[in-house]
Amino acid sequence: MGILPAPNEHPGTEFDITIISRTYGKIQAGNTFPVQRIIPAMNDYEVFEAQASNTTHHYDPLLGPTSFLPLVHEGSVFDIQNGYYNMTDPTGYVFPKQNNSKLFS
Repeated sequence: MGILPAPNEHPGTEFDITIISRTYGKIQAGNTFPVQRIIPAMNDYEVFEAQASNTTHHYDPLLGPTSFLPLVHEGSVFDIQNGYYNMTDPTGYVFPKQNNSKLFS
């Protein structure tokens, strides 16, 4: 695996899938990548490799690029403030009413 050409409408553009292929191999081998901490500014792949999430590069394809207003802070996802862990509640995305949650809580 390596470089893939882009669609014909964008000649000269290439996508390097080497890193993604290595990660896919790790997943196939049974490795998991749990999020352990929040790092404010880091690119998507670096933050993934660091078993983290960031607060500045979120994009929600359904709700738009400015829809995510993080309430998290730099540090461990196990930090608790006001009774909440330092992470976004995923039930706010799926069935929030049934889970008594709200979007981005």
